[in-house]
Amino acid sequence: MVHKDSGSQASLSLHLLNFFVYGIASIFTSYLQIYYMSAGLDKLQIGELLAAGPLVSVAAHAFWNYCRSRQLSTRNTLILLLIGILLSVQLLLWVETYRWIVWGSLILFFFLSPLLTMNHTFTLEKLGESSRELKQSYPASRLWASLGWAILPFSLSYTLNDGIFHRLPIIILVTLFAAAAIVFGLSFPSVRQLDPTPPLTGRQITGVLLNKYFMAFLLLGMLITIPFAVNQLFMPLFMTDLGGSVLDVSLAIFAATILEAVIFYGLARWIKRQMSRLLLVLTAVSLLSTLRWNLMAGATLPVHVILIGLLNAATLGGFFLVGTRLTSLFLPKPFRSAGQTLCVLCWSGMSAVIAGLMGGWLFQNFGSVILYKTLVSMALCGTIGLGLLWAYIHRNGYAPSKYYS
Repeated sequence: MVHKDSGSQASLSLHLLNFFVYGIASIFTSYLQIYYMSAGLDKLQIGELLAAGPLVSVAAHAFWNYCRSRQLSTRNTLILLLIGILLSVQLLLWVETYRWIVWGSLILFFFLSPLLTMNHTFTLEKLGESSRELKQSYPASRLWASLGWAILPFSLSYTLNDGIFHRLPIIILVTLFAAAAIVFGLSFPSVRQLDPTPPLTGRQITGVLLNKYFMAFLLLGMLITIPFAVNQLFMPLFMTDLGGSVLDVSLAIFAATILEAVIFYGLARWIKRQMSRLLLVLTAVSLLSTLRWNLMAGATLPVHVILIGLLNAATLGGFFLVGTRLTSLFLPKPFRSAGQTLCVLCWSGMSAVIAGLMGGWLFQNFGSVILYKTLVSMALCGTIGLGLLWAYIHRNGYAPSKYYS
């Protein structure tokens, strides 16, 4: 009975940790752009600042991963990230000049960008060392993470709903959420674990870069992921241009997240690990994303954006779920780690940098309609390319062992 209660308590602590950590990340993803606009920045400056985030994250991930594997435990590293976010938001929200906003943002990105990755690593560590009941709770933890991402931004929506940026309530709420996450993190013991993943070798990286099929898949995928990143960065500003309130932005994020668990569960059960079928599903998901951007280009009311956001789980979630599985099929086991690293670098890092610079320039100079029509063109080119890749592999087949022999 004591063992069962201990497992249940640890499981609940893990759920709540995921809830608050993902909620904190969602708050900054949702409202940082609106804060920049309230501080007097134009859309091009906002895009440049948001593009700096992925560049900072490269150094941040390397630094904090070194701390986790060589100096600190994952728990302590996660808590330091939360403390850093708590302190850097104080600096960012109280400065007035553009120069200090830039420095405050860079400091915030240094702590914020590795947060979800570190939390995911910590979750997997706890699942690997705990009771069977806790190991079976991973899907529930992901659900709690989705709920945190969808729900916590609502708590801050009233602070901007009258068009005035109220710094003190935001600081108080973010502090409370970060403190709650720290408390639930501290409820677990600190166990230092060496990183079992060996460093990538030049042979592995070269083997991935010389695989023309995988590189075509990767580059075509960027034509799909860049529009996703542009929409994530600039959708809040687009909604405010349509006359929407911050509450409308919260509703859009809620709509984009609430179906995630259902879609993930359905795709995970339905799709098989067969390259031809997965490529066909990825092409269909990419076509659906093209339709989504076309609908966004025609949106004239905030409610339109909220309803279109329901497609997010099927498009963004479906693309990354299927794309990750395809990566493991394109490459044999010795090269998969390098392939997955390159995939994250291109589809998350480089895509976000391009999205911030390109999206900010288009939005500032040509407006939202041209911005989303450009996303339609990019996604359509990517969809056609993936369709041609599917047709070729469906007809001729593909075997990693033959390619690397």
